[in-house]
Amino acid sequence: MISYQKVKHFNRFSGIILVSTLLFLLALTLLTMSILQTSLLEIKMSVNYKDNILTLHKAEIELRDKEMLLETGVMPLPSQITLISNDVCGVNFYRISVNYGNEILQSTYAIIDDAIDCAPKPDIKQGRQSWVILPETNPG
Repeated sequence: MISYQKVKHFNRFSGIILVSTLLFLLALTLLTMSILQTSLLEIKMSVNYKDNILTLHKAEIELRDKEMLLETGVMPLPSQITLISNDVCGVNFYRISVNYGNEILQSTYAIIDDAIDCAPKPDIKQGRQSWVILPETNPG
C-alpha cells in the first residue's frame, strides 16, 4: 500500500510538470505559426513572380505582333509604332511601345529598304535591335 505521505509528495510536483508542458506547447505553437507565416509569404511571392512573367510574355507577344505589322508594310501604322530615324542609308528605325503592367516594353526595330545605292552598305540586319522596360509616366 501507498502511504499518505508519498501521495502528498507526488501531488506537490504535479503542478510543475503541467506548467512546463503548457510552456513547451506554447513555444511549439509559436514556432509553428512562424513557419506557417513564412510559407504563406513565399507562396505570395511565387504567385506574384508567375503573374509578372505571364504579363511579360503577353507584352512580348503583342510586341512581336506590332513588329509583324512593320514587316508586312501595313499602313497606317498604329500609334504605338513611331519612326525614330532614317539617317542610315536605306534603313528606317522604328520605336515600338507596349504597355506591360505599370511599365512600358519598348523595342527598336530596323527595316531595310533599298540599300543598293549606299556606299558603304550599312552593316545592320533587319529586325529587333534592342528592347527595354521603362517605368510608365503619367502625364500631368
